[in-house]
Amino acid sequence: MKPTGLTIALLLSPLALASLPLSAELTTPAISTSANVTLTSDYVFRGISQSSENIAIQGGLDVGHSSGAYAGVWASSVDFDDGNENGTVELDIYAGFATSIDEVTLDAAFLHYDYPGSGNADFDYQELAVSMAYDFVSLSLNYSPDYFGEAGEFWYPALSVSHTLPMGLTISGSAGYNAIDEEDTFGTDDYTDWSIYVSKTLAGLDATVGYTDTDLDSGECFGGSGLCDPRVVFSVSRSF
Repeated sequence: MKPTGLTIALLLSPLALASLPLSAELTTPAISTSANVTLTSDYVFRGISQSSENIAIQGGLDVGHSSGAYAGVWASSVDFDDGNENGTVELDIYAGFATSIDEVTLDAAFLHYDYPGSGNADFDYQELAVSMAYDFVSLSLNYSPDYFGEAGEFWYPALSVSHTLPMGLTISGSAGYNAIDEEDTFGTDDYTDWSIYVSKTLAGLDATVGYTDTDLDSGECFGGSGLCDPRVVFSVSRSF
């Protein structure tokens, strides 16, 4: 699942969400590992399709320590509708620390988003993420000094909720505000995104259906693209 700060606290898209972190609860052995693989009908990140509204393949590997420290790597296929001139893969590397105080979970992490082959587009960027979770509610804040495509400072406060329903269903939702310093460089105005997902485990696979949207009009989205439009997303994943 994609690391985002919230989803590092819930880590991680839908993804995330999408999504880690590993808790500080003591385990034996002290170091644990996990992996995941996902097939999704559309890779949507903060309300915007990263795969030109096409299928994406994703996977990740996480390592956690009983102290609360964790690190991981996550990758997804991407398509920026540019003839693959700026690469076809997103690679995220992250590390952080999570701890619990009474019933509140606190998390702080550093994330590096890498786009091999992006060339002069310079899509690579870094974020700092902090989050606080209590019961079914999580609050998070992500900050980048120079966001995707050299769009300057970026702030992303977000709220996420998750609740277990009867019949083994889990419902989750999130909303976040994207504050972008250089809007023209990025391609959109500042905007709000939100999503709601329902998931269920079947035969060892996690099946998810979700709805995502933004408050951007088509004309405000990368010169009139439909990448910010509302959409229904289906995914199936497996954790190991």
